[in-house]
Amino acid sequence: DAVEIDQDAAEQAAMNAEDSPWRERIRVHRMDVRRMRASEPYDLILCNPPYYGGEMDAPDARVSLAKHGAELGFEEIIDAVDRLLAADGRFATIVPSNREHHLRLAGERRDLRLLRRGPLWYIEGRPFKRVLLELWRGEPRDDHDPITVEHEPGRFTDQYHTLLSAFLLKF
Repeated sequence: DAVEIDQDAAEQAAMNAEDSPWRERIRVHRMDVRRMRASEPYDLILCNPPYYGGEMDAPDARVSLAKHGAELGFEEIIDAVDRLLAADGRFATIVPSNREHHLRLAGERRDLRLLRRGPLWYIEGRPFKRVLLELWRGEPRDDHDPITVEHEPGRFTDQYHTLLSAFLLKF
């Protein structure tokens, strides 16, 4: 199941799902994740949350809703994850590096602890700006799994190519 609050984005996600090899397994729901209920808990929840904590607005209301998070904070995301995740399930997300601490604290309040952490460097040698996190209800671990996208602009790393090549038609 996929959840998307924006109508146009939900329609695009449904079209993408229909064109994917997993079309039989993906359903797209246009709704607010805070309202979502499931008959069976999920083993894995992936989330691309709003990156910014509502400290600014985008000129476009759709972009603001998707990226700026004034409507949906980490506590509310974690509440939904806590409600929907199986006891031995995992929650994976990507957040800006300066907001990692806030998400991890929200998770710990619901007994979701760090399993894996992957700093994401867009360009080798520059500071990382995003962090891939995987949380679970098990004992805390800190499997370190860094990712670098490009050696320099336009020259992708082998690691990044390996991660994405199965999902892209041209890479």
